[in-house]
Amino acid sequence: MNMRFLSIGLLLTVGAGSATAQSYILNDASATQTPGTFNISGTGIARRLVAVDTLQNNPSGIVLLGLHKHNAAWAGLRFGMGLINNETGTNGVGSNFAMWSYNDNATFRSNILFVNRETGAVGIGTITPASRFHVQGFGNFFNVDTVQAGINIGAASNKRWALLRRASVEGATSYGFSIYEDNTGVSGGSGARLHIAPGGRVGIGTTSPESVLQLVSSGQTIKFGSGTNSSSYAFDLGVNDDGINFNNNSTARGFNFTNGNGQLVTIASNGNVGIAASPATGYKLSVNGSALFTKAVVKAYANWPDFVFEEDYRLQPIEEVMLFVKEHKHLPGIPSAKEVAEKGQDLGEMNAKLLQKVEELTLYIAELKAEMKKEIDALKAEKKQ
Repeated sequence: MNMRFLSIGLLLTVGAGSATAQSYILNDASATQTPGTFNISGTGIARRLVAVDTLQNNPSGIVLLGLHKHNAAWAGLRFGMGLINNETGTNGVGSNFAMWSYNDNATFRSNILFVNRETGAVGIGTITPASRFHVQGFGNFFNVDTVQAGINIGAASNKRWALLRRASVEGATSYGFSIYEDNTGVSGGSGARLHIAPGGRVGIGTTSPESVLQLVSSGQTIKFGSGTNSSSYAFDLGVNDDGINFNNNSTARGFNFTNGNGQLVTIASNGNVGIAASPATGYKLSVNGSALFTKAVVKAYANWPDFVFEEDYRLQPIEEVMLFVKEHKHLPGIPSAKEVAEKGQDLGEMNAKLLQKVEELTLYIAELKAEMKKEIDALKAEKKQ
């Protein structure tokens, strides 16, 4: 079969305007080419288009196909494509493909596209791609608001990931950014593993984060930054040699622990603790309800009632005690039922008061025993007479 092809020795020039240019072109199989005017009109098919670089050394590239402006004021070349890098004798190395742009005076302007013949690596804006696809500079992926835009990464459908900008019609996820796993197509697969919502909220396992950071796994949810305060408070969670540490940077705020039943534990900024209640002023622990202890120790009570057994201790006569009890319905020095109901009782103080009454009772018994002995001795002496 007789095949015809278009053979270009060094440069195919496409002109805009009425200027006449010389072209080394012959639309037949002959190697002989004569300078002259070349015009293309009508419709035709070129079965083969060959551009041949005859230079031995082309480290900066040689333009084999150029796009020109044929006007004296425009200085010609605007875009060019061709081969770059020498062949070394190793199969596939060298003679890589590139595209360049040129300034208005036809001087070199920038690298547009590069394809490495050996590796297939593609560079945009660079002729030394460091990966399979390398973009030098900033790149944008745009789409209309109602349509998703994204990139699929991977081959097998169960080993593929997608980076996705959500569409405006997707409710709570509108305009957000998601990362999908096992993606069979943009927005398909196993669902979003990570989502960044408009405003900066981040969801892991959810596309509708309700806080600055929300983690969802099999129905379990953890939220960070879900408060409503407008102050610059910070919360730190860390581990030191002394254990796990919780810290906030406020001198006026403490910690609250709640569940569906309401308030559980509150720790005020001064360290006072409330269980099922707000911490009471002046008390380190407030409990709204019963408490069960296997052991309770009250230390450093300053006025323990050993003074009852001192020689100078005045024991109130029993007659005075009975008059007080008859009038007030409780022992001297012991709070009334009304006082306990209103103010509660200090366990350490109450134990001390009760011990004082026991010690006083001991003294009363000792006195009574002495009096009884005295009377018995008197009766015995009287009987002997």
